[in-house]
Amino acid sequence: MRAGLPDDEAGDKRSAARALREAVKSLDRLAEFADVLMPGDAEEPILPPELIGVIHDWLREIRAKKDLAAVGLKPRSTALLFGPPGCGKTTLAWHIAMRLGVPLVSVRTESLVSKYVGDGERNIAKLFDALATTKGQCVTFFDEIDSIAMKRDSVGGSSAGQGMIGMLNVMLRRVESFDGICIAATNRHDEIDQALWRRFGIQIKIDMPGAEERFAIIRRYLCPFDLDD
Repeated sequence: MRAGLPDDEAGDKRSAARALREAVKSLDRLAEFADVLMPGDAEEPILPPELIGVIHDWLREIRAKKDLAAVGLKPRSTALLFGPPGCGKTTLAWHIAMRLGVPLVSVRTESLVSKYVGDGERNIAKLFDALATTKGQCVTFFDEIDSIAMKRDSVGGSSAGQGMIGMLNVMLRRVESFDGICIAATNRHDEIDQALWRRFGIQIKIDMPGAEERFAIIRRYLCPFDLDD
């Protein structure tokens, strides 16, 4: 017998590696608006058990895409992470991408905004057009999504305010029609326009770490030093 993986499993791994290489090549077009973080560099977040359960359930749902399609259903493909700053929202998004074996496209939302009328809308369209070429072989992450998705009645009637509304309208259409995994994060969820909030299939609150999580975080980052409990 030949050592190694069975032919079908080896073929699946080769196909996945090839798809990843092609996705990375396509992602070069996104350098203007995003940083590409590879799955092998991700760190596992330290989270409370109930939050881990929510993430695992969502990942199982995503991986069951073919089974769900057989009965006319689709997995939820969009998530909004919200909570205080510094609680691991970016780390969690990167970890989800790693679990799915694809890069994380971390969008620099400030790069989408422009002082020129119409440029912000065009930048968002350009970003999503480039993402479409990856054929779903990445996870898209919008950090501080509130910077381009504030409530429409709070931005005012100036040209800048109208530009923000225009960007929000494009985001609404693009997120709704996006054929891929999209995660957004915010520290100010109360300021996000409710229409965009509803576009995300799952909303996940990331709280400040509890005592057990803080203990685990300290232990991780003190390594290689080891203190008693």
